[in-house]
Amino acid sequence: MCPGVVFTSSSDQVFSFGFEISELCDPEPMRFRSFYTVAQNRWMQLYGSSFPTVALINGSAMATGCLLALSCDYRVMVKGHVIGLNEQQVGLVPPTWFTSTMLNTIGHRHTRTW
Repeated sequence: MCPGVVFTSSSDQVFSFGFEISELCDPEPMRFRSFYTVAQNRWMQLYGSSFPTVALINGSAMATGCLLALSCDYRVMVKGHVIGLNEQQVGLVPPTWFTSTMLNTIGHRHTRTW
């Protein structure tokens, strides 16, 4: 049994920037399918976990790093850093399960401002 999980970073500048962008731009189809399936399965395990999860966000959390934090039960963030889904800024469309997680966690009003 797991009493809980705390996610943080050893860096004081970056919590997580998420996926390796080179894996998402012009990917080989079978490799991308495997990559995407593993990522979604890990998200489902975290988001649906029965034990408490905490994100101690001690640096910027972009894209999938933001999703990681949003999937936790609790989030604490150090001032002076940014968090958000920035996929569109690099020409990608975030998957529905990314945006749905954000909507479920912070609501429509705040999601629109990110």
